[in-house]
Amino acid sequence: MERRTFLWLTATGLLAPLLSCNSELAVPTALAHPLSLSAINDAATLKQLGERYRTLTPDEAGRQALVRLLLTDENGQIVSQIDSSDLQQFLLQSIRQDYRSTNTVMLDGWILSVTEARQCALFSLTS
Repeated sequence: MERRTFLWLTATGLLAPLLSCNSELAVPTALAHPLSLSAINDAATLKQLGERYRTLTPDEAGRQALVRLLLTDENGQIVSQIDSSDLQQFLLQSIRQDYRSTNTVMLDGWILSVTEARQCALFSLTS
C-alpha cells in the first residue's frame, strides 16, 4: 500500500464518525422492538422476518432509513421528541392505521403491517 493511500484511509476512518454523527438519528429501544410480535415470536424469527423485509425493500434496508420511516407521522413529519410510552402508542397507532389501509406485507407466511415489518427490519440490524 502506498503511503498516500494509507494516510487517506486513516484520515477518512478518523473523520467519518465525526462528520456523520450529526445526521444520524438515535434508535430508541422501543423502536426496534416489535412489541406485539415479540409476544408470539422469538428473537430469531423477528430477525429472520426483518432480514426478509430488508431484502424485499432495498430502499429501506439501512438503519437510518428505517428509523426515519418509523418516526414519520401521518403528516410526513419526523417525530423527534417523544418518550418511550408515547413512542409505543405512536407505533401502535401506526400499526392500526396500516391494517386499516391494508398497508401490509407478507413475509414467510406472516401478514404484517409495514410498521411491524420495519420494526423487525430494524431489530435485525440492531440485535
